[in-house]
Amino acid sequence: MTGLDPSGTPGHQIPGVPTDNVDQQTVLDRLVDEGYTEHLYPVDGGELRCGACDHTVAPDALQELVTRRMEGASDPDDMTLVVAGRCPDCDVAGTVVLAYGPAASPEDAAVLQRLPTTQEPT
Repeated sequence: MTGLDPSGTPGHQIPGVPTDNVDQQTVLDRLVDEGYTEHLYPVDGGELRCGACDHTVAPDALQELVTRRMEGASDPDDMTLVVAGRCPDCDVAGTVVLAYGPAASPEDAAVLQRLPTTQEPT
């Protein structure tokens, strides 16, 4: 899921820039197919709660972290980020959808600030 460079030159792509009409549910379904089957929940303090073991974890401590920004070609007004990672406590992989921009909750914004830069799923 990458984008063309601003020149439109075929074969040149910018990671993270969506060029298709893949919606959020399709991205989540693909992640489930890849084994990210549990839910992660944003909580106070910029941490995520694992739905499998109920432990909280710092976003930058998630293993196998991937992200997919959902604004752009799919829906310019939808400012969300799909985050997937593996809980370091129970080794279960899960996903969370975080809003950013004006629609972000304080919990979502705090988690976003603690996310490391990552590559997006393909």
